[in-house]
Amino acid sequence: MPSVPGFQSSRHGVRLCRTCAQVHKMNLGLKTRGSGAYRRASAVTMFDALREVDNGVAVRLWVVPGAKDTKIDGYDNWKKSIKFKTTEPPERGKANRSILAFFSSLTGRKTALQSGARSKQKEVLVLGATLKEVSDALKQT
Repeated sequence: MPSVPGFQSSRHGVRLCRTCAQVHKMNLGLKTRGSGAYRRASAVTMFDALREVDNGVAVRLWVVPGAKDTKIDGYDNWKKSIKFKTTEPPERGKANRSILAFFSSLTGRKTALQSGARSKQKEVLVLGATLKEVSDALKQT
């Protein structure tokens, strides 16, 4: 990370200002959204949304129902979750079933909704999977 006068170095682009003692978000030198550096940085941080639990891997999602396509649409740094778009409407659990079917076909494992049945912020549990298996499956999308 580049050195900036007046700022104490830190990880993840957040630095402590020596003059006002506040935390500032610093520019990491990444270019706009279309650049390869941005995509590589997003791919690295996407795995912050994965968490290994006793019976599998929990995946944190921010769901956008009623979209044009069903797909993973990147990572939201502020929400620390993977943005997931689905064509199904948020009625009677249709979007939830679409999410579970997508992750089941992606990983080849059974899936369950751990939290967020009536919320856009959801956590999907991939049963019996390891962190490496789920992260490799996400890399391929």
